[in-house]
Amino acid sequence: MKSKWAGIALTSVLLSAGGATADMELPGYTLSRLPISLARQLLDTNGNPRLIVPSFVSDGGIMGGMRFTWQPKPLSAGGTVGLVSESGYLYDLNSKTYIAQQIANHVVSYVGDDQYIGKRLHPNGQYWQTLRCDIDGLVKRASSDIYDNPSCTVIDNDFLDQTPAGGQALPNEYWPAIYISSNIIGSAGLSYTATNRHASSMVADLPDDSDGFGDSANLYHSDNSMQAFDAAFQSLISYPADANNPVLGALNGKDVAWVWVTGAGPVPDELYQFTYEGSGVYQTTTITLTALDDNGDYARVLGFSKDGDVVTNIGRCHFSSGCVTMDVFDDPIALDAYSPALLNNGVWLGSTLAGVPGGPGAIDVRSSTPAFYNLIEIIHDRFGETVATAPSYYFPGYPSSNSTINMNWAASESGKYIVVAAKDENGNDRVYLFEEQ
Repeated sequence: MKSKWAGIALTSVLLSAGGATADMELPGYTLSRLPISLARQLLDTNGNPRLIVPSFVSDGGIMGGMRFTWQPKPLSAGGTVGLVSESGYLYDLNSKTYIAQQIANHVVSYVGDDQYIGKRLHPNGQYWQTLRCDIDGLVKRASSDIYDNPSCTVIDNDFLDQTPAGGQALPNEYWPAIYISSNIIGSAGLSYTATNRHASSMVADLPDDSDGFGDSANLYHSDNSMQAFDAAFQSLISYPADANNPVLGALNGKDVAWVWVTGAGPVPDELYQFTYEGSGVYQTTTITLTALDDNGDYARVLGFSKDGDVVTNIGRCHFSSGCVTMDVFDDPIALDAYSPALLNNGVWLGSTLAGVPGGPGAIDVRSSTPAFYNLIEIIHDRFGETVATAPSYYFPGYPSSNSTINMNWAASESGKYIVVAAKDENGNDRVYLFEEQ
């Protein structure tokens, strides 16, 4: 998909083991091992694989996730024939107990404090829906661990009953595979920057248009209004054509999106804030990043958090201040890898500082001296367990191929909770919790 607001990417930079760091703890966090195995891949009675992974954590510590079971093609072919079943769950990280062990007929892709966003594939396999559900609306079935949620409302229908892009003539196999893979990859951190699935804020989703592959998307606001993100709307709000992927968030009770355009050579970066004021009114605010490094070159934006924090190569600022004042780093920094998530507290997951060995992990930019922390090394030091460097789980990427991930992580936007799920080198399922104190 080409949409700048709702694109699906089928590859992602994930946390992985390797290297070393001098620090064996992430400052301000405690590390524990959850008494559950959310990341276990199982087989049902027919031998179909089931993958259970965490997807997101609310700032209040409610973690949501998904349980996919699919009918695979022979291993030589890979991929999937179709989706057998889908369900979600909610888990309280504070009490270490389930809120709902299995939620029937839809997965949980994003969790707020009172509501969650869910996804479900239509039984005909030709389209899927996005749901907004009340957590208090869950109803437990008698003598069962299965829950239903009659409070769910459909906020988007993605009609994908056409021939897929690239001439793939197997939509009954193609769309279920894409549905599974996009949700799995989204739960691996990519959705943090690509889409905002916050139940009390804006949601960007795949387009409903007839071809399904255009530069369009649907924006569903917290007041339940909808805006098609088409060319006319982009022109109306002065959305830059060459913008980086947006971060959708909330500020002062309003739906907000931030993007930036990287300048070339002597041209400074441009930062954009789009605020939804209600009743179809959007306000566009633009600032020019004029801060200079010690060599007299313009500072360059590295990323936004969901509350409007801006991290540059020379320091950290906030959009609301116009980035006129900046908490300057002792030395400029650069990233070696794309980072899926800059948390609001200044911890950056899924990337590494240039020139620092250790593979992707966490970067702490809360002080004037940003530091890299290898979470896998920290886990090993704490528990003596080595997270496997080989793929822990596989899932259908397309009808004709499989995709794999080494581990899965989920995090709250505030940064208070970071969950890492993976297998260890002995094949045991592990779920670890980093909690900010």
